[in-house]
Amino acid sequence: MELLSYGAEAQIEILNENTLKKIRTIQEYRHPQLDKRIRKKRTKREFKVLQKLFLEKLHVPKVDNLNLEECSFEMQYIQGKCIVENMNTNYLSKAMIQIAKIHKLGIVHCDLTPLNMLIKDDEIYLIDFGLSEYSKDREERAVDLNVFFIFLKNDYSELYENKEELLNIYREEFNDDVIVDEIFTRLEEVEKRGRNKNK
Repeated sequence: MELLSYGAEAQIEILNENTLKKIRTIQEYRHPQLDKRIRKKRTKREFKVLQKLFLEKLHVPKVDNLNLEECSFEMQYIQGKCIVENMNTNYLSKAMIQIAKIHKLGIVHCDLTPLNMLIKDDEIYLIDFGLSEYSKDREERAVDLNVFFIFLKNDYSELYENKEELLNIYREEFNDDVIVDEIFTRLEEVEKRGRNKNK
């Protein structure tokens, strides 16, 4: 079986041309019973998040065959290329629509960098929901956005200049000005804390 990737907490295997298997790996530094409990919980949560988003027609991998004993599940192999290989305003706009949709459904990604976004059939797919949470907290949504924009600011400054346009796309897709205003206020606060920390 071919290994696609191996991270700190999980490995992804290629089962066939259409299917991947994600396995949360044992963390030796944790007590075995605690480790199993944590891995089960996180595996189930990621599976349920992806299942919900897929059923809501978002661009995420379809999941199947949850195995809590093994702390694994199977998912659709989206054979696209990472958005960073072709960064432009069109794809960033499409990414922002997907971000607004997951936030409106009460889910935060918690690792929302373009490295977790794939281009396939001219659409943007969000991947790697291993740290995701169910949350409607305004600040947690703002942190998601901040992670996204920090990446742009550091590595694609010319595209970061489109920040306001991208936020307007988020607002339009979210379609609730009261909540979006609160999220954007938190975003300004999060950004300010980051600037103060770096002084």
